[in-house]
Amino acid sequence: MPEPEERYSRQVRFAPIGAEGQARLAAASVTVVGCGALGSLAASYLARAGVGRLRIVDRDLVEESNLQRQILFVQDDVDRLRPKASAAAAHLRRANPAIEVEERVADVSWRNAADLIGRPDLIVDGTDNFATRYLVNDAAVILNKPYVWGSIYRFEGQVSVFWAQEGPQYRDLYPEPQAAATELQREEWGARRDAAYPGSSRAAVGTSTSAGSAT
Repeated sequence: MPEPEERYSRQVRFAPIGAEGQARLAAASVTVVGCGALGSLAASYLARAGVGRLRIVDRDLVEESNLQRQILFVQDDVDRLRPKASAAAAHLRRANPAIEVEERVADVSWRNAADLIGRPDLIVDGTDNFATRYLVNDAAVILNKPYVWGSIYRFEGQVSVFWAQEGPQYRDLYPEPQAAATELQREEWGARRDAAYPGSSRAAVGTSTSAGSAT
C-alpha cells in the first residue's frame, strides 16, 4: 500500500490544506446521498483526497446509460446488475484502500433519512429529484450538519453549502416544494430519468461539489 505521505504530498504542499488540513480530512466523515453523475464524481474526489470515512446511499442499479457520465461505474457493473452504492463503494476502496467506505442500498424516505445519513461531519446531496432534496435538507437541519448541494441546467449549474444553524438552508432558497413544478421545468432541471444533458456539465458541478465538501 502506498505511504500516505506520498499519496497526499501534493495536497500537503498546498498551503491552505497543509499537514493539519490533511489530518482533518483523514478524521472526517462524509455521507453522499445519490451516486449519479454528481455524487459519483464528488465521492471519487473525496476518497482520493483522503477523507477517512465515506458512506454512499443510493437505491438504483447501474444502467448502461449511466456510463456516459457517472465515472465510478464500468460495463461489468451493468452486466452484473450491481447496485450503485455497492459498485461505488467497491471502486472507492480500490482507489484508496486507506479509507473506510460503507454502502446503503435504500430509498431515502422521511422514515429512514436520518438513519441512512448517519451522523457524518458533512452531507453531500447528489440526488436527482426534488422530493429527496427536501428530505436530505430536513435531515441535515435536524442533525445540525452542513450539506453541499449541486444541480444542473443544461450547460449551467448551481452549487451551494447549506447549514441551517450557521446560515441558510435549502428551503430558504426554494421555499415551495419542487414537486409542484411543471413537467417541462422538471425535465430542464435534470430531475427526470430521461432528461438530456452532457457529461461535461455534470463533471463541472460535481467537481465544484467535492471542492465545497473539502473546504
